Amino acid sequence: MNPVNTLVGRRLLNLVLFMLIPALAQASTYYVSIYGSDYNSCDDAQSPYSPKRSVTAGAACLRGGDTLTIGDGTYAEQLANNIPSGSAGAPTIVQAANRNQVILQPSGSYYVVHIDNESYITIDGIVADAAYMWSYPYFIDSQSTHITLKNGTARNGADVYGSGIVIGRPSQTPIGFSSYAEILNMDSYDNGTSGGWVTAHGVYVGSSNNIIDGNRFYNNAGFGIQLYSGSGGVNSNIVRNNEVYGQPTGSVVIATGYGNQFYNNVVHNNGKGLVIMGNSQIITGNTIYSNGLYCIQLFESSHWVENNSCFWNSIDSIFDEVTGTTIVNNMSGAAPPSGGSSSGGNTGGSTESSSGGDTASTGGSTSGGGTYTSGDPLTAPAVLVSQCNYDGTFTLSWDSVPGADNYYVRIDYLNDNVWDSYDYYLDGYGGTTITGSVISGQYYGWWVHGGNSSGIGPYNWSTFMCE
Repeated sequence: MNPVNTLVGRRLLNLVLFMLIPALAQASTYYVSIYGSDYNSCDDAQSPYSPKRSVTAGAACLRGGDTLTIGDGTYAEQLANNIPSGSAGAPTIVQAANRNQVILQPSGSYYVVHIDNESYITIDGIVADAAYMWSYPYFIDSQSTHITLKNGTARNGADVYGSGIVIGRPSQTPIGFSSYAEILNMDSYDNGTSGGWVTAHGVYVGSSNNIIDGNRFYNNAGFGIQLYSGSGGVNSNIVRNNEVYGQPTGSVVIATGYGNQFYNNVVHNNGKGLVIMGNSQIITGNTIYSNGLYCIQLFESSHWVENNSCFWNSIDSIFDEVTGTTIVNNMSGAAPPSGGSSSGGNTGGSTESSSGGDTASTGGSTSGGGTYTSGDPLTAPAVLVSQCNYDGTFTLSWDSVPGADNYYVRIDYLNDNVWDSYDYYLDGYGGTTITGSVISGQYYGWWVHGGNSSGIGPYNWSTFMCE
């Protein structure tokens, strides 16, 4: 054999192999449009001028690391376990050509977007709308890892299983957990509202090591954010930079696990403030205002609560039944500087510090009485009195507020599931005495505001228990 020819042949072979390597590793982009055709081949669909018609057909072209770009429009179909896994640094991507202009709206299906036992997948800019089904918009299921949902919307989840975004299947945690998901810049709203399903949340996290960052959770029937699993394994999640508002049941509940971080969030206008359980949760730098009941309720043990701002809540204090908890430098009882949101600190209002074991402050305003000039702000009702009657009823009364022509009363049964909504509402009431029924031997909280044509004034609050 001629050694020169052999050497030349080897060099040519190496050159061919070198040229093939990037070609083999090159990911492809496929296109879908409501003006396309599923008769177009996958090769055709690599051009935006000859796209597939259906999302399902486009997804069938994908290999790991590929991208599917979907044109504007409403598609009556789902993405159900038909997206292949990518890899670290090369995720499989399904994206809207224009953010929130792609709507997946199937009917009679279970899940709009369902990812099960896959990894390294990104869903970007897509609206998952469950209006015509009874299930979840987005569900990241068992043993899925490194799934990213970003820049999209989850809405109209329905029935008891109607949370907008679910990470992990709580009944399988930790054996079948999903982890390392990232939920970024999403909107999740109107989930569970069609039937008032209080177990339908904006996002339901049932696993560990996930990041929930920069989202908006609002007008959901349950909580804006819930971290919970009855089987354990809800640990070390990071929840930050989110806005949570408009949930009548409550805002945020971290119900199980340990080492979860909740920081730099804005939580407002919900039925209740934060409810924190489990162990060693970290709650820092949040702005919490205009919620019912307490700003923050703490249960179980060893949490760290620092630099949170509490104002205009029904009770601007931290309810603490925890041992070993650190509560330090939290602002309460006043709006933050410039009337906007704040990330905590000691500016204005009163500051709460505690080493755990007792309620950090008792809250409530006691001003009232005097004369009233039109246009002056209302004061809080004074001299709140609770009386237990022999027939098992209670009577609550308060002094009239100068300038108030009606009152707003809230009563909550504190011994039940702490994240329920108020047990008793009374709005625009013309008197200063009310009577109702209670459960004997149980603890209730109540608060009252004065009101007039200019708005609602500050509250006073108290507690009572009838034997």
